[in-house]
Amino acid sequence: MFARVPPGPIIDDISQVSSAEIGQETAAHVKGAKVVCANYRAIVHDFPHFFGASADPADKFAGCKSCEAIGKPCPAAINQWLVRNAAFVSLPQSRGNGVNTRIDLDGVTRVAYRPPAYGRALIVPVDGHYAAGSAKFLDLKGAGVQLGETPSHEAYKNGLEYLGFAIADFLYGWLIDTLFARSYPGYHIVPVYAVLDLGFDIVGGWHGTSPAGMHVRRAHARPIPSESLPKAGSELEKLDLHIELLLRSFGLSTTGSGTSFRLANLDIAGDDTLTYKSMPVAPLIEPERVMVTRIAEAIRASGGDCLEITNVQMTSGGSWSQKAAQIYDFGQVRAERWFPNPIANAVRNTPLNVGRVMSPADVTFVQPHPAIAVDADLGNRRSVDALGFHAATSFRQDGPFRQIDVETMLRIARLKIMRRHFDWAIRGTPMRHQRAANSAVCANLTAQRLHSTW
Repeated sequence: MFARVPPGPIIDDISQVSSAEIGQETAAHVKGAKVVCANYRAIVHDFPHFFGASADPADKFAGCKSCEAIGKPCPAAINQWLVRNAAFVSLPQSRGNGVNTRIDLDGVTRVAYRPPAYGRALIVPVDGHYAAGSAKFLDLKGAGVQLGETPSHEAYKNGLEYLGFAIADFLYGWLIDTLFARSYPGYHIVPVYAVLDLGFDIVGGWHGTSPAGMHVRRAHARPIPSESLPKAGSELEKLDLHIELLLRSFGLSTTGSGTSFRLANLDIAGDDTLTYKSMPVAPLIEPERVMVTRIAEAIRASGGDCLEITNVQMTSGGSWSQKAAQIYDFGQVRAERWFPNPIANAVRNTPLNVGRVMSPADVTFVQPHPAIAVDADLGNRRSVDALGFHAATSFRQDGPFRQIDVETMLRIARLKIMRRHFDWAIRGTPMRHQRAANSAVCANLTAQRLHSTW
């Protein structure tokens, strides 16, 4: 489905994922999991020895006769491989609990790895021989809580991912990668190989009872938790802000209510009391008190109601000088027609972790460009989530809504969110080339403006 795949880095040793200590545990294979949507281009690129005419005969997944006849990687064979290698949950999650329905297991287990701060994600090695230059691991988001924990209804504690939200994130990732390709091609998303329906339900979560799903991603390296935020004034802070502003030119943002400072009493002059994640901010030292005042002044001067903090989640190895980065999470992405609030970077060496503050009145502040901005009604979080949950429910019913229907829906949704008609997707038409050229011009002008920010 995706038009491009970042060439690397390809992880072939688990130590490459993190320099911190990596936990090891056992994961159990889920019976009856299904592929909902897949990025076959990325899978074949990263695991070429399993598929196609050049595959190793010892490990090749045989496909249908028609695909075998022309040497084409077979989607059905790749789906079997995905389910065999990715449909795993942690042992604590597989036991009876109040957050999910019964999980049917088939008795197969596999060693799994959990780097620090991975939450509900695991990394598992793929089955079969390893070929030099090929990937060796899958990153599984929605695989359950870690050893020693019990799934609960507390925020971020159930260990799982709604299938509907996973489908929505797949769409956001594809959309963002399309926009990156048209503006800064060195920016990528971490390839999402597929979304799986795990066959059981999440019970009583923020979306009630609904099918559980899983993101299957390329294994990648992340900064250790203590270095997950960049230093103020560093090259990585510039890169972080540049990506946020680039997304904003298209009407998208990584900021949200979960990472915003708000005035507790907006209408009371001189009251600088702030909240963060609905909790009061209690400054303990003078630099923190100064920062609270600075934040309150920025909010009031903007006429908005909060200071939005960027939440660009990048892998290790990003480079400001080379304009190279990969984003691995899109759960915080949203679309807006206009951005009324000041923004700041999250950094690790300032009071309250607040970096450079930018006001909507600043000349460097970026608003959506009308020629290239996405449709804010179709591209906002509520609309995309609704689409994803509709697809999840329809797919789970095991009726006429199949994988091909989900993928077709995502293709159409991506075009509509970008405010493109179907003819824009047809190769070779003069109208498509003209519209693509117009979009490229707008994107290049915006990119030049963003580059001058620093």
